[in-house]
Amino acid sequence: KYRNINGRADNAGRCRREVVAVRNNGEFRVFDYILAAAEWIGGKRENVGRCCRENQARHVNRKTGQVNTDHQYKGVRFYFSDDPIWMDKIGHSII
Repeated sequence: KYRNINGRADNAGRCRREVVAVRNNGEFRVFDYILAAAEWIGGKRENVGRCCRENQARHVNRKTGQVNTDHQYKGVRFYFSDDPIWMDKIGHSII
């Protein structure tokens, strides 16, 4: 198990997951972990992680029946890199 000197042992490795940031114009950037993405956007890792989890959950809009994978944090959509849905959202530009 990972050991975090500032917190709980079971919480230490949770932020070590590869993340992809996708802008509305299709530009994207890959980060080694959530904290690096949060530092890049100037926000908190909790919010980046929440955005990734919400996009992974594939929430269905009750009125339209459409699946929502467009949750954003500070104008950028974040996805876990192992989630294939982000590839549909990109162009061919790297941020």
